[in-house]
Amino acid sequence: MQNAECRTQSDKCKTQSAESRNVPCILSSALCTLISNPFYTGPENHLIEAAVRWALDGRLIDNPDDDAFEQAEVASALHGGVPHCPIFFYGVSGCGKTHLALGIYQSWRQKNRRKHGAYLTGEDFARSLATALEVKTIDEFRSKIRKSEMLVIDGIDRLVTKNAALGELLAAIDTVVDAGQTIVLTAQRFPTLQQFPDERLLARLTAGLVVPIALPGLATRLALLKHFAEQLGLRLTAPANQAMAKELPVSVPQLLGTLTQLRAESSKEVIDLATARGAIRNSATAAVPTIDVIAKTTARQMGLKLAEMKDKSRKSTTVRARNIAVYLARQLTKASLKEIGKYFGGRDHTTIAHSAAEIESKIAIDPELRNLVVQIREVLQERDKTRAETIWSWRGEQKIR
Repeated sequence: MQNAECRTQSDKCKTQSAESRNVPCILSSALCTLISNPFYTGPENHLIEAAVRWALDGRLIDNPDDDAFEQAEVASALHGGVPHCPIFFYGVSGCGKTHLALGIYQSWRQKNRRKHGAYLTGEDFARSLATALEVKTIDEFRSKIRKSEMLVIDGIDRLVTKNAALGELLAAIDTVVDAGQTIVLTAQRFPTLQQFPDERLLARLTAGLVVPIALPGLATRLALLKHFAEQLGLRLTAPANQAMAKELPVSVPQLLGTLTQLRAESSKEVIDLATARGAIRNSATAAVPTIDVIAKTTARQMGLKLAEMKDKSRKSTTVRARNIAVYLARQLTKASLKEIGKYFGGRDHTTIAHSAAEIESKIAIDPELRNLVVQIREVLQERDKTRAETIWSWRGEQKIR
């Protein structure tokens, strides 16, 4: 895949306007058109195109003869060059999992209108199963799921407390994969035994293509902001684009949401640095969470009870969650070290300062921790995210059919 520039000069990249095509396009030109609802990727998500091609066509890249080296490199990265199902995408909130999963399903449906497929969320799966058990139509439910030639389930981590649904998911994966069909799954985190205690299910989830979706890097954010602005009839000056890419929240929905808000509230078509600075300030002050909200959100995202984080437990998972909440409280509120310490069980200000400093230092070297902190921060900024997702994540009427 070419990430630094469009694939050919004759095949103009659809992410750029006529005026800006002399600027290198770091958004993947192949994924601009590969799925029906374009998913724009930068260098940080270079494995996604290979996974999407496998889901739709059973092949890793478009021209194996011309890209033999790249094919070998991708195949090696994707489980030793033996790619098979399920295809499992994971990433923090706002990275585009739903957008990508639905785009794959819609593209497959357009090419295979007479075949049987199903797209549903984890909540849909659990709710439909519960209804089927209640009204005694479980055989019909299983038939619709297990006979799918393309089965897409978005957000299977919503099933972690539902043992019956996890059992049905295991059976569905086995049936669909054994039949040589395709199954695409998404979740917020890499599957672990802590999330999925059934070792058989965990083995199935990690047996195929397990592909991380990273939040966009700076270069990708610059390109996305420029592209979204053009879609909305706006033009960003270079300083405005730089400032927004560096200082706005990094999720794609929030980037789009900020520009959409600018379009609605401003009569300007050219967004200069001063206007961009105003949008950045509005984004930063839209919702200032309290220490309590931060702690509760962190506990919920990490599967803990708030009381555990406030007591004297030294369990590693509890300490990690508490330290993250302390770090975010220092970042997002004006509370003093003493106030934060008082909230977390009366800890002294030295302990609180050490907790925040520890997370800050580890974020720089631990991508998993960095993504977790970003995920919690995105949840805390739910207002902007929800507004943007009405545009970014569109859902069709397709459920089980």
